[in-house]
Amino acid sequence: LHDSEHDSYASPLIKTALDIVRKEYMFDINRTTIANRIYVSSAYFSHLFKKETGKNFSQYLNEFRMNCARTMLRSSTQSIQSIAKSVGFTNYPYFCSQFKKLYGQTCNQYRESHFKEGD
Repeated sequence: LHDSEHDSYASPLIKTALDIVRKEYMFDINRTTIANRIYVSSAYFSHLFKKETGKNFSQYLNEFRMNCARTMLRSSTQSIQSIAKSVGFTNYPYFCSQFKKLYGQTCNQYRESHFKEGD
């Protein structure tokens, strides 16, 4: 998700939306705020985003944030709660449950098996 995988074939509107996600994922952004910023209706944005990325916006944003959290868990000694907050999750239990659902491990288990000091 970090490597602009959708940008090569995305419409200018979706390219802009993906760019906003990459730059502002840690903030309180959602489908409506993005749609407003690219001057389209929320419904149209949802339709176009799903059509071009294969995912709904909140699913994409959550996966993007989780990928960033995974990177931080591998290379940082920052607390898991702090990592969750820094990637845009305000609800820590939700973050933990979503992480386990997506990766099949708790954050602690992931960190223990993937941590690389000095990366």
